[in-house]
Amino acid sequence: MAFYQPVTPGDAVSHSARRENDISALLNRFGGISAVNAKPGAADAFRLAVYNSTSEEIPAGTALEIDPEKKISGDALPVKPANRPAAFYLVTAEKTPPNRITSAVLMGVVTVRLAAALPAGTQYVAPDGTGKFNRAAGGCARVLAASDAAAIVLLGGSAAGYTGSFAVTQDAEGLLKVGPGWLNRNGIKYDYITMAGGGIKPKNGYLCITSRPIDKKGEWSDPECEILDNPSQLAFPLAQITVEETSGRKTVAIRQFPVTVATILYSVRCPIAEL
Repeated sequence: MAFYQPVTPGDAVSHSARRENDISALLNRFGGISAVNAKPGAADAFRLAVYNSTSEEIPAGTALEIDPEKKISGDALPVKPANRPAAFYLVTAEKTPPNRITSAVLMGVVTVRLAAALPAGTQYVAPDGTGKFNRAAGGCARVLAASDAAAIVLLGGSAAGYTGSFAVTQDAEGLLKVGPGWLNRNGIKYDYITMAGGGIKPKNGYLCITSRPIDKKGEWSDPECEILDNPSQLAFPLAQITVEETSGRKTVAIRQFPVTVATILYSVRCPIAEL
């Protein structure tokens, strides 16, 4: 910043773009990332300096991700609307034209845009891959209040979310993915399972890992994941899936069941016992 000569009452004061920008920079710095600023009168959010690296205006309340193809401009990070659900994101608090520097919220209270009205009782939202937000089972954006098109959330910073066995996530195409985890069948053998193949189309029900005995030597079929009406002896539940449609747009809620080891126990009544 430049040095500005102090003025006294009665002096003529000249304003310039440079002076105004330096004042704005000072105010933005006051509301920046610093625990020292967390006191009465300080900003209600921690912010980072960013700039719109796209050719389109970014609306306020948009989920942002860092653009890896662009360079940092001074202290400002290049950002673009988040095009996939992500564990780490920022939220712009004001509409931002292309190449304009602004601040984005990393932690604190901010208003976000919704892809659809939230069902009653919704506690969390998360980026849906379009820059807007949808209902979520958990995450770092806790809903404080909501209208049909927007929600005021408490953004808790970067959050890894559930990281246990068989973590269920939704990809940019809307399909469900199941992470790796431990599976035990009939208490004999533990296997670390990495689910292969494409994603699972969401529908209402319980997403389960399934496997079936195929011979008398204790061999089992390869594990699969499928959405069923209810868990069963050969289907261990990993998550509850709820699909809702509002104004022609579908939203998917994933209620993850924490799993240490998925267990399948297969037994039948002994024929001799029936005699």
